[in-house]
Amino acid sequence: MNQQNNQPIKEIRARGTGISFAVWRNDTPREDGTIRTTFSGMLKKRYKDKNGQWQNSNSLFAEDWPIVAALMQKATECFVLNESEKANEDIPV
Repeated sequence: MNQQNNQPIKEIRARGTGISFAVWRNDTPREDGTIRTTFSGMLKKRYKDKNGQWQNSNSLFAEDWPIVAALMQKATECFVLNESEKANEDIPV
């Protein structure tokens, strides 16, 4: 799956926080005919504004940092350490 279809292969969420990390798979052909697979990701925080509308934010409070660290650890386990069966689990907080 390439990032060109613009859909993440997985979104790892920290339940009840609005914080998630989406992961894309990027396959790049090499000159020797093999494929190089890399992963990229995007952190997102969602919240409801005063009108009850969902919004996205790039800003994190200090209390969000441990949650982000847990998401990054889970993404590392799933995609860097190749423990992909863990990719289907949400992170309880």
